[in-house]
Amino acid sequence: HTRWSARGTASSLFTKHWRAIPGVNNLSTRFWANQDRGTLQLEGRDTQLRFPKLFRDPLTLQRLEGLLQWRRQPDGGWLVDTRNLLASNRDLSTRSRLRLAFPADPKQSLFMDLQTDFRDGDARTTSRYLPVGIMSDKVVAWLDHSIESGRVVEGSCLVRGPLRDFPFNETDSGRFEVFFTVDDVRLDYWPGWPALDKIEADVRFLNNGFDTWVDSGRLYQ
Repeated sequence: HTRWSARGTASSLFTKHWRAIPGVNNLSTRFWANQDRGTLQLEGRDTQLRFPKLFRDPLTLQRLEGLLQWRRQPDGGWLVDTRNLLASNRDLSTRSRLRLAFPADPKQSLFMDLQTDFRDGDARTTSRYLPVGIMSDKVVAWLDHSIESGRVVEGSCLVRGPLRDFPFNETDSGRFEVFFTVDDVRLDYWPGWPALDKIEADVRFLNNGFDTWVDSGRLYQ
């Protein structure tokens, strides 16, 4: 087949959302590619990521750094991966690894294997990062209203499976899970009832379900 190669840089790059790849605003990159493989060095400052079917608002990042690589597979599909993608803003710091397998047959589903670890989060901003596109409206409304303050100590997010079946609540083909620990949370959990303070808890989103385990908290004094 035809052989070619290219390299270059791009600043303030803007792209549209496509399948599992988010749209981006204001991303700087350096790239090298040929007909079989390529690399993309991400160097973002004040970058926005847009996942229109998952989050209601763009995610704004003060820092986005990592090396993205892709290569053609023997069957004609493509594999895209990154082993150390760093992203942070005033609300959260994250470190991710990502693998995307694009099948040669367009009738087959794109496969994603994503793991993100995060820490030092502001619980007041939880609603910005809720995957509202796959959550119950009542659960989203309750979380939006209830969490008044607190800290996300650490946590992780896992998405693994064919994205055609995401969030995997109707099939056993994959897993979507977000698990994190919070402390010093103030929760206004029900109208007319006194808020709970100093909450320490673990929270889990599994496929399209939600659970929380509260270790301790204070009511009045």
